[in-house]
Amino acid sequence: MKIFFPYEKIRNIQDDFIKDILKAVEQKKHLIAHAPTGIGKTAGVLSSIVPYILEKKLTLFFLTSRHTQHRIAVETLKEMKEKHKANFSVVDLIGKRHMCSQFGVEAMGSQFYNFCKALVEKNECEFYENTYGGLGYSFETRNFLGSNKEVYHVEEFLDLARKTKLCPYELALLKAKRSDVVIADYSYVFNPSIREAFFTKANKFLEKSIIIVDEAHNLPARLRDMMSSVISTFIIERALKEAEPYEEAHVVLREVKDKFEEICSNLEDEKLVRKEEFYFEKLYDMIDLLDAVSEDIFEKKKISYIGLVSEFLKAWNGDDDGFARYLEKDGYKGKTNFKLNYKCLDPNFLMREVVDKSQLILMSGTLLPLEMYRDLLGIV
Repeated sequence: MKIFFPYEKIRNIQDDFIKDILKAVEQKKHLIAHAPTGIGKTAGVLSSIVPYILEKKLTLFFLTSRHTQHRIAVETLKEMKEKHKANFSVVDLIGKRHMCSQFGVEAMGSQFYNFCKALVEKNECEFYENTYGGLGYSFETRNFLGSNKEVYHVEEFLDLARKTKLCPYELALLKAKRSDVVIADYSYVFNPSIREAFFTKANKFLEKSIIIVDEAHNLPARLRDMMSSVISTFIIERALKEAEPYEEAHVVLREVKDKFEEICSNLEDEKLVRKEEFYFEKLYDMIDLLDAVSEDIFEKKKISYIGLVSEFLKAWNGDDDGFARYLEKDGYKGKTNFKLNYKCLDPNFLMREVVDKSQLILMSGTLLPLEMYRDLLGIV
């Protein structure tokens, strides 16, 4: 099988790694590779798989949580294109919030997505409005995409996009639609809601993808974090203060606080909590009200503690299998702070669809024992 190796010589250990990759690809099997640091994993895996995905008309996802690894992947792909005169396109993405040009979004955390959605729905985001015209892409968008066909690191892409007053994230999505290789964070494939939104807009399909996971020893913990949620004394108190102008929301949050304090009473260190111990009879009515109030607050402050309470209530009512519910006590600014956790224990939960529908190559210099990661991630 043809490869696009970017350098003059393939080392022996690299050659063995490439042979394992090609064998897995040809047999359409998943590969878990413990590959020591310094052997040139990125060059080996990209140079061997890119020709294959071009031939088969697939999309290659290179997933990494490290900013430096984004740059290494981009530079490797540039070298491959130049040396082999290869014709393929690449997009490099980071989290949507970090690509946003709106002022003050850095401090929002997960609430950014509600903020972004509200602005777009009300036609109040100038960057989004500039990107799309009445019948599709604006002239400026078509011009940008037509004149920027090089392989850019995400920071270079953001610099170019922000000079245009267009939405960098939407531009990246449109570029992804035309790209053979997508460099991104784990969440773009493994977080179900983010994957659904991204794949729909970028016209990508798990069934037509090969997914490389770099530093894969981090994947189980990242998957658990994606599905976990927490609420605390601090969050509830801030939410109550925030709700003072909203009488109905304040009543609801008082009910949440009373129930929270009830399960926190006499806690020494930590304890397991049953779902029904934090049960509310009119839960969905409460969530609808809190969401409406938090949306109003977003417009003024771009962050809402009421929104955090609502997000937790939604999560708390989720699955039991593979999750633990527990209460812990710590300190915050000299005060006792209780935390109620809905914690994902089984990363297998988020892996099933990806494992079933796509082909995975997991690689890391610290991926031992391999059998443990295979079982943790449900790879067969």
